[in-house]
Amino acid sequence: MSNERDMMIFMAQSCLKMKRYEDSIKFIKDAILIDAKLDEKERNLFSLAYKKSVDNRRNVLQFIATVLALQQKKECKEKVDKLNSYQNRLYNELSTLSYECIDYIDRFIFKNVENTDEKIFFLKLKADHYRYMAESLPESERWQSSSAAHQSYEESIKMAKSSLSPTNPVYINTILNYSVFLHEILKRYDDALTISEDFLEKLDEIIQSIPDSLTNEMKSIVKRIKGNVDMWKKMQNGDE
Repeated sequence: MSNERDMMIFMAQSCLKMKRYEDSIKFIKDAILIDAKLDEKERNLFSLAYKKSVDNRRNVLQFIATVLALQQKKECKEKVDKLNSYQNRLYNELSTLSYECIDYIDRFIFKNVENTDEKIFFLKLKADHYRYMAESLPESERWQSSSAAHQSYEESIKMAKSSLSPTNPVYINTILNYSVFLHEILKRYDDALTISEDFLEKLDEIIQSIPDSLTNEMKSIVKRIKGNVDMWKKMQNGDE
């Protein structure tokens, strides 16, 4: 690995710590152009830099949607127009970042993937970014992004089921995000619940045989899956 690439990775890590997410993205992209074979830490760096940058826009878009609905009820046309304009600008920023992430995966990273673990990681990452775009659009405009997300999630889940143990962190994260996508974007509530419960059942069988098979980080993700299952069951039963 070149000294120049090492420096790009160092700068990307430093910018991430300083919450300069777009700068972190720039440096990790420069590193990929030198050599697109990423180790585990670099994969996580690439993923996190884009996620943090996109999450800033996602959070603001969710807030704007709430304010916009209120102003629409009040019939404040001038404010509604301004909010719509700002909402469109933020969505364009978000979609530009997400498409860029997907493009780098497709054009550079996939060519250098050497094992199933990595392949699933990046398929899930592509699906996540299509989901971020879909969730920020009105339901009537989600079809293209949600279809692309569904395709990538389905492929990653199929590979994970055939190749990985349920204790694998990539598998666990994929189940969490795919089930959320099914529930929140596609509104396939029963499918989201079923895939989560089936996974937890298989995971429990392994944990009973190998009690210490999960790290604390993985336990935290599993806890979120269980929390979703409990919440979705209550929603199905009409509970508050």
